[in-house]
Amino acid sequence: MIHDSNTRTAVVTTVIKTTPAFISKAQELAEELGAPFVLRKKYSIPVIQERAQVEAVFVCGNRLELYMNGQMFFYHPGMATIRIKRLLRGEEDPLLRISQLQAGDTVLDCTAGFASDAIVFAYAVGREGKVKGIESEPWITYLVKKGLHMGYPEFPELDEAMRRVRICQGSHEEHLASLPDKSYDIVYFDPMFRRTVAQSAGIDLLREIGNDHPLTTDTIRQAMRVARKRVIVKERFFSSEFERLGLTKVEKGAMNIAYGYIDL
Repeated sequence: MIHDSNTRTAVVTTVIKTTPAFISKAQELAEELGAPFVLRKKYSIPVIQERAQVEAVFVCGNRLELYMNGQMFFYHPGMATIRIKRLLRGEEDPLLRISQLQAGDTVLDCTAGFASDAIVFAYAVGREGKVKGIESEPWITYLVKKGLHMGYPEFPELDEAMRRVRICQGSHEEHLASLPDKSYDIVYFDPMFRRTVAQSAGIDLLREIGNDHPLTTDTIRQAMRVARKRVIVKERFFSSEFERLGLTKVEKGAMNIAYGYIDL
């Protein structure tokens, strides 16, 4: 049975109106995750959770869904879609302006979450660049990996950027410590999801099961060692985190969001 870092358990099933293809997909997913496969029949998700005594249920259909705490989450690139459309129109993206990325650059997104920022980074650095995201929560990592792999065929520029993002599960503190000096151009942190302004079922679920630990000064020091150009942190504009973490410059973006950065 699948376990995440907080020892929660899950099972895999299908949508009610299932097909042999959905069942096969669910069985493959269950084997991949080491989780039990449960025939859906006519059971509701709460009934499946109660009968299996689990906290979460993966549901296979036309898309992969995660049900937990009475909420449903599925992968979507989110604001990356709108941001790339704006870039294609020649508009400016605040994060890209602050990062000063160039084609071929490398980016390490230490708090990948839904990977929306990572996708925008991947669009900016192009085919010769590299974007790697680190996500601490196994369930989120798996869903995002699957979603990125599926891409977005109806929007070729977004689709290509999504498929270039590499997502790995683990602790960004441990990952940073394992890297050689100056191994990425940009090291980026977005701990905003733990108290974000945005409201949605997916984001609420991410808050509940995601890692809400604040960044430490040791983490920032490691990031400064690993980055060649800049370390960037996204926070609320009036947050005291910029001062606490030694981020000397702050740029304001939309919705009272700000980006603090350290030049190297």
